[in-house]
Amino acid sequence: MKIITGISNAHRSEEIESYARAGVDEFFIGYVPKEWSDEYGWELSCNRRETSNYQYKSKEELENVVRLIHEKERKVFLTLNAHDYNTKQISLLMKIMEGIRRIPFDGFIVSNLAIILELQQRGFEEEINVSIGAASNNVETIQFFHSNFDKIGRIILPRKLTMSEIQKISEFSGEKGYRLEAFGMSEGCYFNDEFCFTWHGSSNRSFCRSPMFEFRKAKPLVFAENWKEEIFQEDLSPVYRKRIETEQWITAERNNYKVKHPKPPYGKRELNYLPVLANIHKCGLCTFKRFKEWGIEAVKLPLRGHNYKMNLEIVKLTRHVIDHANATADYCRKLLDSPNFCSGQNCYYDFPYSS
Repeated sequence: MKIITGISNAHRSEEIESYARAGVDEFFIGYVPKEWSDEYGWELSCNRRETSNYQYKSKEELENVVRLIHEKERKVFLTLNAHDYNTKQISLLMKIMEGIRRIPFDGFIVSNLAIILELQQRGFEEEINVSIGAASNNVETIQFFHSNFDKIGRIILPRKLTMSEIQKISEFSGEKGYRLEAFGMSEGCYFNDEFCFTWHGSSNRSFCRSPMFEFRKAKPLVFAENWKEEIFQEDLSPVYRKRIETEQWITAERNNYKVKHPKPPYGKRELNYLPVLANIHKCGLCTFKRFKEWGIEAVKLPLRGHNYKMNLEIVKLTRHVIDHANATADYCRKLLDSPNFCSGQNCYYDFPYSS
């Protein structure tokens, strides 16, 4: 199983080489040239990241990093994964893409259907990995992409899926010969990424990282405080009612789990590892064994813009577990050696966590 991770113009060449030696098979990068930033600043990125040093900014930079990655016999993908673009933005983006057309990217990571169509109609031959922003939550969506577009590479699964959902999608995709990618370590998301239209940058802080969300827990600021209760008094369709009941059950299960399994205090041996654990945020090590068994082709580590040294440790951990013949949940917990971190509340998938 491959590892794909993001890099930025803040990475030196020797750091990229270290990633490759540590086990990264593929890289993804963002490109925001002057002609885009002059028009939209950093507030509206063309690739879902609104932070300047997350991006490459010139054609020369792109050529150099792609050449370096290919010299290390690794692949590199360009992200074009904003959720939506207006007509003017699409026109400018395609002009930018024509300007870097000769750079030998191995593929693009795309969310928006219009961008996929534009690339294909303009004759771009690179494969397209379908981003989580395209909301491939079920087999019907995956079938849609493969039935209506050419050059589809991997479908990147949304990180809100449960393990049982991922297994069913994997079984279907395996029968069809479709390729899949799943998130594995580092940042999770409070919401469903594919339905989130807030910023992901420092100039305009994401809603999920704003003081309003952190300290007021997304308490409504405009509507009356009881607006949800009033809505729930309205008649609900059976399907929507079942969804609400399921969400309430999940919330109750989470709360019960936290009460029955409080996090233990950090031990002395864990303290030296705290910086790495803090950088992981969410951990999917225990899932990699099943991902391999289900035929998932790649694990994504969304580390772009994070601390290089900590990122390298996460890559090494990921590669070690992927390559291990029998990396069970118990094995992964022993590897991290952190009862506090592995208390069940930092897992990437499935809550409550029974294994």
